[in-house]
Amino acid sequence: MKTVAVLLSFIPLAVSARTLDLSLALEEATRKGPESEILRASEDSAKLMVREVRAVAFPKLSAYANAGLGHQVNTMGKLMEGLGGALGAYGQSIGGLDHRVGALEDSLRAPHGNSMGPLSAAKDALGTTSDDPYWSLGYGLQVTQPVFTFGKVTTALNMAKTQDRLTAIRLQGARNAIQGSVVDLYTTSILAKARLETTRRSMERQKAVVDQMQRNFQLGFGAKAQVLLAKSTLLRLTPDLLAGERDARVARKGLNRLLGRNPDDTTELDTTGLPALEARKVPSREELLKSTLSNRQDLKAMREAILLQEDYAKILRANNLPTIAAMGKFGFTAADQDMGNSAKNAFKWENREWSVGLGLQWNIFDGFEQSSKSGEVRAAVRQMQVREGDLRRMIEIEVDRAISDRIAADSSLAAAREGVAAATEARDWFSRNFANGSGQLSDLLQAEENQRLAELGLLAARLERTKTAARISLVQGQDLISISEAP
Repeated sequence: MKTVAVLLSFIPLAVSARTLDLSLALEEATRKGPESEILRASEDSAKLMVREVRAVAFPKLSAYANAGLGHQVNTMGKLMEGLGGALGAYGQSIGGLDHRVGALEDSLRAPHGNSMGPLSAAKDALGTTSDDPYWSLGYGLQVTQPVFTFGKVTTALNMAKTQDRLTAIRLQGARNAIQGSVVDLYTTSILAKARLETTRRSMERQKAVVDQMQRNFQLGFGAKAQVLLAKSTLLRLTPDLLAGERDARVARKGLNRLLGRNPDDTTELDTTGLPALEARKVPSREELLKSTLSNRQDLKAMREAILLQEDYAKILRANNLPTIAAMGKFGFTAADQDMGNSAKNAFKWENREWSVGLGLQWNIFDGFEQSSKSGEVRAAVRQMQVREGDLRRMIEIEVDRAISDRIAADSSLAAAREGVAAATEARDWFSRNFANGSGQLSDLLQAEENQRLAELGLLAARLERTKTAARISLVQGQDLISISEAP
């Protein structure tokens, strides 16, 4: 039996500078493809999200500056003004006493003064307060640092770590999905091209049959019905040819997009597959199921998401408890009725202001907002736990299918190899008979057609084994190839 390398002469199997193998395609898609770019962007976004969550544990430093014009009721000035009026009335009530006291002093030749003098001076002093607006200017720095939050900060840091793990798990799962898509499109492209070439060869073979039957009919051999039947068979191949061209073109464009290549790239695809991966022994169901449940990314992501929601519920419950934070402030402030003086005084050291201390905030009643949100999160956790159990059952189904498909692929490959050997032997037999003059050309062409179909079946069986071997690795959440740098 001939080797597979010469069975399908229309598909070059030798790896050259213009040949792309599946391992290289997987690496290109993981490193340079558009999906890998999306992965890198999502990884950066996730890292920034983690940094945002961790920020709750760090102090908050802010600068402030304010300037404006304003007016406030001068309570002291109003009080003094009222007091001055009362003292003035009191002075008038004792004004008549001044004359009597003056007459007495005159009789005694003793110096005397005005009893209204002190009262008038006090009134004048108290009545000088201005009611004009003031220009105020202030600037400085202030810092706050959470001190005690009933576990909110610690829980937030735990959420950041969980989010970090969740990001890595999701990236691995997305990378596995990309690799699975590459394997599907790669094998589909090869098979579509091979089917297209087989259809073309079939049309050439059928055209030769029609020509032979027409010559035989013209020479008086055969029936016209046989000629018409052969022509109708040839015509039925035309839609198959058009569909094959479409399928080959669409599959290759999809593969080129996933690899980040030009859509019209026509680099030959090597049919070797993944020999190292295919050579691995098929694990037992128990071994495969145990490994899958331990390493499967979507199951890990579900567990981490449950932890994330549980921590979020803790924070919501803690929002109903007090929060204590340390606070500090240092700056300068000045106020004056003259704008220039206010600005000038704001830079003087004696106009500095500072404060340090502790602050407490306690939301005593919020209309049951936080408790309602906490209840919603707990309900979501219960839903995710149910989904986790359902996901485990789905994984068991995938494991069973992966093992069954791999066993079936191995059996199909063995049968396809025997089919190619039989078809090749039959073609050789008809070829010898035709060379000896005892065979018909139509029989030889039909034998060649059967050989091409057998070779196509062998290629399909080999590609199917590659896919099933890849599926067993992907179902366990493993990379198909070793990648040194991956997004």
